[in-house]
Amino acid sequence: MKGILAGLLLAVLVLASLPLIAANDAGDSTGIDFETEQFVPRVWMCDHRSVIDDSIETGRVDGDEIFSEKIEQCSIALEGCVTECESGAVSWCYSFDGGPSECWEFQQPLECRSFCFEVTKTWDCDILKGYELIERVENYAFAGEKVEWIVLVMDKNKIEEVVEVVATVGGDTQVECVRLNGFASPGEQLKDYCNARIDEEELEAFDDQTMAFYECTLTVEPTMFGEDWVTVEAVDITGLSDTMDENEYWFFNPMVEIDILGNVNFGVVRPGTIAYADTIRVENVASPGSGVLLDMFISGTDFYDPSNSGARCVITNRLKLGNNYDASGLNWNNNKCKIGFKDTDDHLCYYASNGAYSTETDPRADAEGYVPIVYGDSFDTDFYNDAEVMQPLGPYYPGYQPGNILTPGAEIAVTFKLGLPEPCTGDFTDGELYFWAEAI
Repeated sequence: MKGILAGLLLAVLVLASLPLIAANDAGDSTGIDFETEQFVPRVWMCDHRSVIDDSIETGRVDGDEIFSEKIEQCSIALEGCVTECESGAVSWCYSFDGGPSECWEFQQPLECRSFCFEVTKTWDCDILKGYELIERVENYAFAGEKVEWIVLVMDKNKIEEVVEVVATVGGDTQVECVRLNGFASPGEQLKDYCNARIDEEELEAFDDQTMAFYECTLTVEPTMFGEDWVTVEAVDITGLSDTMDENEYWFFNPMVEIDILGNVNFGVVRPGTIAYADTIRVENVASPGSGVLLDMFISGTDFYDPSNSGARCVITNRLKLGNNYDASGLNWNNNKCKIGFKDTDDHLCYYASNGAYSTETDPRADAEGYVPIVYGDSFDTDFYNDAEVMQPLGPYYPGYQPGNILTPGAEIAVTFKLGLPEPCTGDFTDGELYFWAEAI
């Protein structure tokens, strides 16, 4: 018995000498490793792109008014003075020769006071850029004319990463674009016409944290010349950049020029007869490659003898260009050529042809197809109806006359006929025939 107790005691002592083991949590940790992509900003042109005329000389046809999407605050100061009066009832009675009294009651001012004021009235006002240049069908533009786009810009890092959105010419920055805050609301459906997509991802809603709309208006400067690429570029804070896909190739400030090939030479003409001059050619010699289209016009002056030799044609020392008058006064419109030998007749008319068109079908033409010449030594907007070289569709045709437009290198052939009055003596060479060309 004593031996058993001794053995148990030994066992207890052995167990007591072992280390104590208790339950507890155990774990480890690790970080993550990635790098945020520096997103290249994206630019998409939306369906708002216009070419705008300058304010100096408008064309034959004006398009719609084009306003900026950016709204300005306009204000006006109003000043004035006001007088206010309080009115009260006043009775007035009288009797005549002791008869019954007659009374009237009326209002009259009892107290008046005046005060002056000054207030400022403010309102949202639009910025008019000009009229859309709808007649321009080629990629050339002159100083003062504008090209504008609205673009959508995106940077997935954040839109504030974009430090500039600019229109460039030949890669050089020309104008900063205007950010259109409030142009779209967060979550608003993006228009299909922006076609905003990144590879296969199509962007559907506007996110003001990563996107912004910009309006870019490039005005052609007088120093710009020649052909170059024009586009809109967005640049982020790290220098990464992108341009819209719709790059454009423009010719700025091309030279507009015509050349008259030949001379208007009638030779020796007997008074009281009709003579025909050698045919001349009028050529569009605008800058090669510019594509400039020219609308053609003609005008002239009377002619005089420069030699002081006692010249006279019918009544005075002048060879009259033509007759632009009737019994009611000046009446150029629809005037036909009436070559004759009296002072009141036309003395110079012309025939013109270009391709399939000629003055033969012009309403102003005589039986031979010759039309009269309007007076003028400077270009006037009345020329649009009065002085086109050819009007095969009539003077009030709303568009451009077929055959009257010259492409670069194209020519109009012109033949003049002269009805020299009788009597007439002298050499009437002091005067001008003018050809005018307007780029459209």
